[in-house]
Amino acid sequence: MTRMYARRHLLGPSPRDGHLDGGIEVTKTPGAKFRNTVTVFLGGSGGIEPTIDDMGTPVVGSYGTSSVVSYP
Repeated sequence: MTRMYARRHLLGPSPRDGHLDGGIEVTKTPGAKFRNTVTVFLGGSGGIEPTIDDMGTPVVGSYGTSSVVSYP
C-alpha cells in the first residue's frame, strides 16, 4: 500500500479564494490504480473540481469533501 498526501495552494484575490480544475491529475499509465482517494476543500470561496481527472463530485463553496473509491 502506498499513501499519497498532497496540498495545493489556491490562487486568488486572497489566500482563501481560488479554484482548482481538479484535485489529482493522473497520467494514463498501464497498471496505475488509486483506491479510497479524497479531496478536501477547507473553506473560503472557490473550490475543487473532480477528485481524480474527470471522476468525483466537485466541492465548491464552504468546507466539503469528495471521494473516489476506485480509479480507473
